[in-house]
Amino acid sequence: MPTPLAHLSDEALPGLVARGDEAALAELYDRFGRVAYGLALRIVRDSTLAEGRRPGRVSGGLAHGRLVRSRSRQDVDLAC
Repeated sequence: MPTPLAHLSDEALPGLVARGDEAALAELYDRFGRVAYGLALRIVRDSTLAEGRRPGRVSGGLAHGRLVRSRSRQDVDLAC
């Protein structure tokens, strides 16, 4: 089932994300999350680091899949 923003181009989404549109961020994640993870894994050769987690942390990372916006609205973290 298409998402509400599926009709938008890849180029249009970052502008919406910059304005704080969490649905646009989720759409970008859906489109490019696996590619970004694969690239990160090839670079760091460690799944924990590729997921965006630091060793020893319980929360965070691409594998958990729920997007959470931080208080600053500039930082986006992925949490369990």
